[in-house]
Amino acid sequence: MFFSLIVFLLFLLQFIYLPAGASYFEIPKVYAAEGAIFLLLLQKILFGKFQLKKQRISMLICLGCIVLLSVFHLLFSQTPYTFFGNQFRMQGTFTLWLLIIFAILSSFESLKRLSPFFVFFVIVVQFILAFFVNSGSLARAVGSLGEPNSLAGEMIFLWPFIFFAMSKTKFRRFALVIVFCFVGITLLLSGSRSGMIAFALQILLVGLMKLTHFSLRKITILCLTLLVLCYTFPLFEQGSLYENRGEVWTTALVAGFTHPLFGTGFGNTEVFLHQATLKLHNHLQGYYVDSSHNIFLDWFVEGGIVGLGLFASLLFQTFSRFVTAKQERNLVLLLGLTAGLSFNPVSIVLLIAFWWLIGQGMVNDGKKVSL
Repeated sequence: MFFSLIVFLLFLLQFIYLPAGASYFEIPKVYAAEGAIFLLLLQKILFGKFQLKKQRISMLICLGCIVLLSVFHLLFSQTPYTFFGNQFRMQGTFTLWLLIIFAILSSFESLKRLSPFFVFFVIVVQFILAFFVNSGSLARAVGSLGEPNSLAGEMIFLWPFIFFAMSKTKFRRFALVIVFCFVGITLLLSGSRSGMIAFALQILLVGLMKLTHFSLRKITILCLTLLVLCYTFPLFEQGSLYENRGEVWTTALVAGFTHPLFGTGFGNTEVFLHQATLKLHNHLQGYYVDSSHNIFLDWFVEGGIVGLGLFASLLFQTFSRFVTAKQERNLVLLLGLTAGLSFNPVSIVLLIAFWWLIGQGMVNDGKKVSL
């Protein structure tokens, strides 16, 4: 059951849909994710061994400090959105706690039993849905996730499972050509530039790993450097609304510096983004913006320098773990997700995938970790 719940959260949660409430696509997925994580915790407590002997102490300390920071916010930065978040995403403190629990629990499961044919089936279903479900007037594919960039991010997360699992089979080339076609066409249908950037970085990472003799550490640093350089792209956007990420990022920085040390509180992003737009008198006034369109800026706004530092430490240690242990698949997954989450609001589906990778980076094999 434990393995099945992990598989559900990572691969089947994306298909949950319920035409009720403020968000037909996202909110049902949040409820389903929360229920599944509770079941995971209950199953581990009642039937499994819940001993954190193989988990890295440094990462557990970071997670503990994040929990303490969130409790501080509940005591001193309370708003109607702090605990449960808003009605469209529900990404408040409660969801953060569950994601932390999921990261710890998922560190016990590496998905070695996962069939690549099952992942291929998931890709095919999402590929088909991309043709039939779009975002309306913009005509961008959204699949079962309800948002084009989230659809792109999910495809970015799926394909490496097939690539690395089928690397030794005689059908490898044929299967990979089909998978790359499905992923590439879905990205084009979604119109997600961030998805295309993430996919390009993943392909570059895989190509350098397979075709050169550079160390994995150098290759990873190169790809991360290119990702950082991509952060300059929004500066050249000319859009006047919230799709102008450069303007959203500037607003997020102003919002973050209202409480730079400990942040404004998890779930409170939209409140302080709105206040910042009024200070700046920019184009975002009058529009509903509940995300910084960058996961690092979200952590800065909500957790301040302390929260961002803890989050960055978790991410750095996870990258370092994958490099040291030569976990190429997880490294490609983490690079793609980090790129995708650097330019868009975050879906619970992608957050689940991201925190699963944090959990995988938490496992200590006794090797010295460095990047």
